[in-house]
Amino acid sequence: MSPAQIAQRLRQRRSPRYVEAVARLDAGSHQHNPAVLHALLEAITAEFSELGIEERPLGLLARCRLGAPYDVHICDLGGNILEHYERWRSLPPLFERGRVLAGHGA
Repeated sequence: MSPAQIAQRLRQRRSPRYVEAVARLDAGSHQHNPAVLHALLEAITAEFSELGIEERPLGLLARCRLGAPYDVHICDLGGNILEHYERWRSLPPLFERGRVLAGHGA
């Protein structure tokens, strides 16, 4: 795929299965139930099956519903780390651009 095709593919609306799997991260269910983590990793693979591994997401950034002072959380694609970030705390450089998007209601 060309860089333009990859960029266009990454901007497409995500499938309901993918969105549901990512939404479960906020409840921390992946930490208590390996099947939930496995379902998430399968959903990521299915969602981006036509992309090479180097073109797939590095991790997941989402709005955190724990409340103040947290606003977002990150999970790596290995599912090993879920870290909640306070509003004042910087994210890793490749994720910082997505903070506003993660906090947006849409």
